Amino acid sequence: MTDSQIETLLADGIAAAKAAWHKDEHPTVQREHKLRAQDLLQQVIELDETNAKAWLWLSTVVNSPQDRLICLENVLALDPANAAAHKGVVLLKQQYPELFDDSVAEESDAAEESDAADDYAQPSKQGCPFCQHPISQMDTVCPHCELPLVVDCPVCNTRVDVELDTCPRCNHLMGDYHLPSVYFTQLAIDYRENHRTGRALDALRVSERLQPDQPDLYRQIGEVLAELGEPGAAISTLETAVKKEPDQMGPYLALGRVLQQEGQWERAEKVYREAMRTAPESSETYYALGNLLFQQNRLDEARKHLQHTVKIDPQHGAAWARLGQLYDQNKKYQPAVRAYRQATKFLIPNTPDEQRVQERLKILDPQLHGRTARSWWQLILQTAVPAAIIFIAALLDARFQMTQIHWSGWLAILLGIAGSFLWVTAFSLPRNPVICALTGNPQGIDEMEHRWIVSTLGAILWLVALVIILLPLG
Repeated sequence: MTDSQIETLLADGIAAAKAAWHKDEHPTVQREHKLRAQDLLQQVIELDETNAKAWLWLSTVVNSPQDRLICLENVLALDPANAAAHKGVVLLKQQYPELFDDSVAEESDAAEESDAADDYAQPSKQGCPFCQHPISQMDTVCPHCELPLVVDCPVCNTRVDVELDTCPRCNHLMGDYHLPSVYFTQLAIDYRENHRTGRALDALRVSERLQPDQPDLYRQIGEVLAELGEPGAAISTLETAVKKEPDQMGPYLALGRVLQQEGQWERAEKVYREAMRTAPESSETYYALGNLLFQQNRLDEARKHLQHTVKIDPQHGAAWARLGQLYDQNKKYQPAVRAYRQATKFLIPNTPDEQRVQERLKILDPQLHGRTARSWWQLILQTAVPAAIIFIAALLDARFQMTQIHWSGWLAILLGIAGSFLWVTAFSLPRNPVICALTGNPQGIDEMEHRWIVSTLGAILWLVALVIILLPLG
């Protein structure tokens, strides 16, 4: 193992050891951190028995005073001037005098008389990374600026020093602590993405203390409070966000969503209309208001806003799905099917919304499977029937002797196959493998607005083939 890998193990072990002494952690969590620290630091020592720092930190998490003394003696053997180890021996002598013989006691007495260290963990030479005040190596929160010195990795939950730019365990990018407010705001975003809402709120509160006027901060705090089931606090915070940034759409939409969830529809509608004022060309403002109106069964008004949403953003899957529901509720099944089909193109596959749309389409549109089929077997089966008519006609014309089929007959057969293929592609298999390969589009011609042109061309080719059979050339 390389030196850099050993350093990574050591850093991870130190972070876990610090977390084991964190007074705010639950005892069960502290025990987990302690066991992890023991494992990591012992790995470091197995790889490098002369690593005094690993021995020192291991002394803080071992289970017995005897083991602690062994660790400290190893530190002093490697680094006789280590003040933290000397102080640790002094504390052990005070608590467990029976552990010591005369030689160690003399060494401990000498250390006791010196003022090399005031605490069990020696203050860091560099100090707090945020305020630069001296701190103990055991501190997880700076006693001066009260900022966290160790945070949880949003992905794997490993305790990580803020000075590390990546998590030692999973290599998640932690950010740059030199910009504290940005660091904690980004940390909150990462926590939310990993469904750790409580940690996200803690990080945002730190960021608020550092820079209360940063853009978008109170919107994020309000959304997190809503996710934590505190709608009153969320509404109050989001109202503050609106006041701080009256020309930004985001705080209005966030406030409107919480009010809507709480059934305060009139207030929510007013807030959404304010959002439209700040961003008149945003699809999200029209969708939010259309969705609210739909929920209130004001279907005509809702339809206008949802239609405007997809006009601004034709790939807005949620708006297409809601439009489909609106038409469905009004028993306008054909436009409902069209809207649902559009929704399936843009909603994330296998999400609850997409699955609900697919289930409704199966009921309203039993032929959907055929229209979206992609297999060679279905293409051959559907193309073969009309093409076979032309082939049989050519055989009849040649008195069932294939060798006697005129060249015009073979031309008719080819035209019949081409015409049948175009007809089937336009009407029932717009995503068949041949048309997808020809167009270079996995959707084939399913999104083509004027598919009737393709079907008409197919019908013309098929009829020309039949005429050639009936009226042979040359």
